[in-house]
Amino acid sequence: MLKAHPSDVSTVNRGDSPRWRTAKISLWLALVCATPFGGCSLPRRNFEPPVEPNSLNDAQFLHYLATVPLVSVDEGARAVLMLVGDSTRWPAFEDRLAELDRRGGIRPAWKLEPEDMLDMGTLAMMLRSVVTMPGGVNNALSSATGIGERRYALKSCMDAGVLPYSRPRGPVRGGELVAALAKVEALESK
Repeated sequence: MLKAHPSDVSTVNRGDSPRWRTAKISLWLALVCATPFGGCSLPRRNFEPPVEPNSLNDAQFLHYLATVPLVSVDEGARAVLMLVGDSTRWPAFEDRLAELDRRGGIRPAWKLEPEDMLDMGTLAMMLRSVVTMPGGVNNALSSATGIGERRYALKSCMDAGVLPYSRPRGPVRGGELVAALAKVEALESK
């Protein structure tokens, strides 16, 4: 039986050539380096508020929230804590985070910044910390382990009719937050 010599083969496997290997490595490095800078991040807000939100009283702040295209973490924390009491009890962002952390609504490991966009999963965690909502086994397990806790918090808020169906990393719009606050107040009054 005749065997073909490797140099006689007319088709060349391009995956083994040094040039192709260099191209694959370059593409892999570009993807790895670019992912932290925007691959999975929330959109940035280009909205400049007409007034400083912290200078508004609670009623004015709710009217302001309805006009905001995307809600920041600071605005969301203030809005959620308004369900508990007067927001003047927590005048600074650090005070709001400390109160939400005390209630179990956020985790310090998340490293939230005031200007970051609020996502639906984080909002759901905040809401569940100030209001009692029914939860299942998945909620208990995720709260204990920290794995998937925002996702299951969002699921329980969606099941209760507080938040619309969305993905946990989806941004929160101002109207959605105001509607969620109204629904939570309606649930609490029952």
